Amino acid sequence: MAAFSAPAIVDGPGRPALGFLYGAVLAGGAALFWLFARDAPGERPPTRYREVLGAGWRLWRLALFYFVTIGGFVAMAVFLPKLLVDSGSTSHL
Repeated sequence: MAAFSAPAIVDGPGRPALGFLYGAVLAGGAALFWLFARDAPGERPPTRYREVLGAGWRLWRLALFYFVTIGGFVAMAVFLPKLLVDSGSTSHL
């Protein structure tokens, strides 16, 4: 949303208006969270991280899947602009 709305706001009312508007949106979101968020009911036992790490192959498969998908997405998002700029400047023989 910010990528689409920020340039229009800067071109219209100006950069200070952008800061005030986004500050108001953040304050509104914080107020909504403060009003409607509740603590989870009941007591939770403390997490024993040795048990979590020893949970088995299913947990490690999920972690590997997350690492590959999110890491690949971030790497492609970083590399794609360079790829698109470089591919337009090469000449075909």
